[in-house]
Amino acid sequence: MEFQRPTFLMTDSDGMVILERNTLDLPIFFIHNEIEKYDLGYIKWHCHPEMEFAVVIDHPAEFFIGDRRIILRKGEGIWINANEMHMIRCPDGITSSTVYTILMMPEFIAPRTNVIYRKYIRPWIEDPELSHVLFLEPISWHREVVSTLISLFSIQEKKEFGYELSIQNTVADIWLTMMQHQKEVPKQIVSRTVLHSQKRIRTMMAYVQSNFQQKISLQDIADSAHVSKSECIRCFKKNLDVTPIRYLTEYRLETAARRLILSADPVNSIAVSCGFDDLSYFDRLFRSTYGMPPSQYRRKNGKNPDIRFAEKKKK
Repeated sequence: MEFQRPTFLMTDSDGMVILERNTLDLPIFFIHNEIEKYDLGYIKWHCHPEMEFAVVIDHPAEFFIGDRRIILRKGEGIWINANEMHMIRCPDGITSSTVYTILMMPEFIAPRTNVIYRKYIRPWIEDPELSHVLFLEPISWHREVVSTLISLFSIQEKKEFGYELSIQNTVADIWLTMMQHQKEVPKQIVSRTVLHSQKRIRTMMAYVQSNFQQKISLQDIADSAHVSKSECIRCFKKNLDVTPIRYLTEYRLETAARRLILSADPVNSIAVSCGFDDLSYFDRLFRSTYGMPPSQYRRKNGKNPDIRFAEKKKK
């Protein structure tokens, strides 16, 4: 249960975040997100089995949840249900934003066999019309939740005696506050059309992430979900706010960047393994996305000691 400051997300073919989950530790993660410092300049579309609390600390942040777009300002927050696809970025005109995030399994509040879980937790996390809850500045109990969430970070940082118990008790207090005001929480009515669209986009995302090393076309992506090319484009734009080909390119670049950091493989080899046959095109795209050539990105961010050894041998 350490305080994390990530700069990229690792996800599987379903968009599920890959976290180092220690079964012997508390099932809760404290994350200090500086949105602009992520490798793509934003936190890409992802989901996780943990439910999420997020609080905006300084400049506004833009949250995308399903087909909804929400801008939250300093001192405002959100609860995002488990397994909900979402993305966070800086709004247009904003160059930086800090968001404190807490991820926790629902069982952190109470085990599944407990009456507390059955009565107060499961009805919420299994409600298809409850993808998120906003905590906005004008509402007093919303402000109370945000203030308590921020205090959790202080408890975790100080790690005073019994801090684990304090964290668990504080989380339970937040959940109790939410339950006491649940009748005030608006539901997000999801139509069958939206649900169908979300199912399609997950299928196409999984196809891209499983086949990005190969030559794949817009038609291939559309065929994976049995839709036309125009419907494929519409589905990506509505759910992810990017075109299918742009999503493919970003995923290839993101994978290449991660391999540059974690391996000592030659840059050209990494480019080809990520689906880029034209190395000059790869270099140009990488510079445009990350602000530097691949070799410089590796020197700046590389975590594998073999990388430094390989660099020395070249010289």
